[in-house]
Amino acid sequence: ASFAGNALNGIEAAGGASHNVLTDNAISGNFGNGVEVSGTGAPSVGNVIRANRIGTTPDGLTVLGNAGRGVVVTFGAQNTYVGDASTADGRNQISGNNSDGVYVNTVPVTPAGLVARYRGEGNGRDAVGDRHALPS
Repeated sequence: ASFAGNALNGIEAAGGASHNVLTDNAISGNFGNGVEVSGTGAPSVGNVIRANRIGTTPDGLTVLGNAGRGVVVTFGAQNTYVGDASTADGRNQISGNNSDGVYVNTVPVTPAGLVARYRGEGNGRDAVGDRHALPS
């Protein structure tokens, strides 16, 4: 199988995109970031990124990193949740991206839930590693 990413970010929620749930996706091989949530233009509020494979093939065993970061939460994105602590199935596998696994830069700082991070080495398989990511 071959996988082709997007020329920019894989998934982008910006300019007021609110209350979206991104779940069960393989978000990989993009020339920008895997996922970017931004409040540019208008606040983006209440988005959830859960149960995705970001920077790997759909089976999670092979690197297919994004050229940028795995997940970016920036510029006024509010109440964005990366992962879901209420269930083990809500964890994201974020691995193999060219920069940070998860990058948060909101001004002013607003509530951002970074829960249940799930990186390559924790999945009990011969997993792919991270280039740069949040420590476990």
